[in-house]
Amino acid sequence: MMKRTTLLGLSLATLASGSALGAERITYSKDVLPILQENCIECHRPGGSNLGGMVAPMAFTTYAEARPWAKSMAKAVSTGAMPPWDASMEHQGQFVGERILSENDKATIVEWVKSGAARGNPKDMPAPLEFVSKEGWTIGEPDAVLSMPEPYFVPDDLLDETRYFQDKITEEEMPTDRWIKAVEFKPGSEVVHHIIARPFGGIAPGNVPRVYRDGYSAKAVAGQDFVWNMHYHKEPGPGTGMYDQSSFGVIFYPEGYTPEHVLTTNPLGPMNFKIPAGDPNYSATTAYTFQKDTYQRYDASHALSR
Repeated sequence: MMKRTTLLGLSLATLASGSALGAERITYSKDVLPILQENCIECHRPGGSNLGGMVAPMAFTTYAEARPWAKSMAKAVSTGAMPPWDASMEHQGQFVGERILSENDKATIVEWVKSGAARGNPKDMPAPLEFVSKEGWTIGEPDAVLSMPEPYFVPDDLLDETRYFQDKITEEEMPTDRWIKAVEFKPGSEVVHHIIARPFGGIAPGNVPRVYRDGYSAKAVAGQDFVWNMHYHKEPGPGTGMYDQSSFGVIFYPEGYTPEHVLTTNPLGPMNFKIPAGDPNYSATTAYTFQKDTYQRYDASHALSR
């Protein structure tokens, strides 16, 4: 009788242990979706953000969407391929808008996949995120919206191309000089890789809209000429051509506002030069003299924060 009781006790203990393990099982609904909402779904959703020509090819907003990609997700976060962020980890915490998963979040996703990528109880899911439509603006309603002068057709046989389009700020768009508070670029087609339109800034793969900290700004001058520097990239082939007319929205500081810190851009790369035919050792240089004592800091996405 004692032996049977002991066996029964062991069986109950095993069942209890199994139930505990089952209760601790990582699920999409309770554990993984919150991580995806915080770090991934801005892009990985139907009609997700086009961050400078970088458009996510799949959505993770539902379990049915995410489950087929579970193994790929685990590999991507383990290797650091996702979220897309190329700055060295030694600089973690120094950039605004970093896309870095914590080690705990990475381990959660990997363990979820290892344990079978369970859905879990739908009641555990956080509320769905709400996004503005593609026609809306994440920075809020712009004071001015500027578009490329004309639509440009990116031809079928194109693989990679940089084009420059001259433009001018009209009086209707901006009647007086203004200080820029925020800028959001909208690629006009999926073949846009990056845009540069100084003094308003630009967008490259992975960039988010630029919002200046209070006290910081760049100046836009009424009536000034500026250039759309457009980089297009796609797979060539019949029927792959498409029109592009990218745009950006800008919010200004109130009229009369003067920022404490004025930001300007001085490209130091020599742009206009010709290498003489046959010259085996040609070089071109450029220089800039600072008017005040300064220090150097690298800002790949115009978002470095100190």
